Amino acid sequence: PDIAIPVFDRSMEFSRAAASIIAADTKFILVEGNYLLLDEEPWSRLAPLFDFSIFVDVPRAELERRLLERWHEHGRSDDDARAWIASNDMPNIDRVLARRRPADLVIGYQP
Repeated sequence: PDIAIPVFDRSMEFSRAAASIIAADTKFILVEGNYLLLDEEPWSRLAPLFDFSIFVDVPRAELERRLLERWHEHGRSDDDARAWIASNDMPNIDRVLARRRPADLVIGYQP
């Protein structure tokens, strides 16, 4: 059977249940997310479901630059975006970096 999956809507900062369908005959599924390699419950229960994992290793300064650009594109002021990055985004990144499972492949950042 086909499988209904949630999709995160960045414009609303909201995960929409059953927003997309994966057809039963789909051969490959690419799953992306900050917490997918996190070695903490409940995230660690996902590990056996993945055949192959990739970690994209991006320098902290580049992550902050991209996050600032993202939040500006979503209408946040510079001060608001920087405050959100410092209080939410970077602590999440630090958590994942400190507690992630090893990936099958690590891709380094190329400017």
